[in-house]
Amino acid sequence: MSRTFITIALLFSFPILFGQNLVSEAFSQSYHSEYNKEYSNAISEIDQIYSTDSYEINLRLGWLYYLNGDYVKSNNYYKNAIKIQPKSIEAKLGLAYPVSALESWDDLINIYNDILKIDPFNYTVNLRMATIYYYRKDFQKAETYGEKISSLYPFDYSYNLILGKINLSLGNIIHAKEHLNIALLYDPTATEVLDLLKAL
Repeated sequence: MSRTFITIALLFSFPILFGQNLVSEAFSQSYHSEYNKEYSNAISEIDQIYSTDSYEINLRLGWLYYLNGDYVKSNNYYKNAIKIQPKSIEAKLGLAYPVSALESWDDLINIYNDILKIDPFNYTVNLRMATIYYYRKDFQKAETYGEKISSLYPFDYSYNLILGKINLSLGNIIHAKEHLNIALLYDPTATEVLDLLKAL
């Protein structure tokens, strides 16, 4: 390989490497500011290298604006990230944060349904859907989400707790006790579980 070719290759790669260094430095400074809860500074660092077609930058800004309490902007940046990577579960889970904060519950359910089309046995989403429908008092629907995952995580505290509560609401006392006792085995100090069992 000739020295001239190497020189030309370096000249072409330098702007790319230089740009990558700027992005890495901005992210590094942004993480530092976030750690110190200086969210406006963390946002400012990323704004300096903003690119509309960067999935990572839009995802980062979605998170930072959520932490900063600007849920509308957070929503918009997460949606930008999803436009760039339509199948991204992490971006959809991120979008759920500002949507929840804005109390747009039907939109939240739509987001979770979109995730379940990609990943039907997603642990987090099925748990949240079971919880949403439990508080909506649609206990049958809540149970379907809980039972779908509980066989995959039979010793999981959160699933056993929600299924205990759902079964109590359905009047299935035996099943409720089974799930609550497993939850208590996982965490013998869980006051919520102890109180539910005492009530039985």
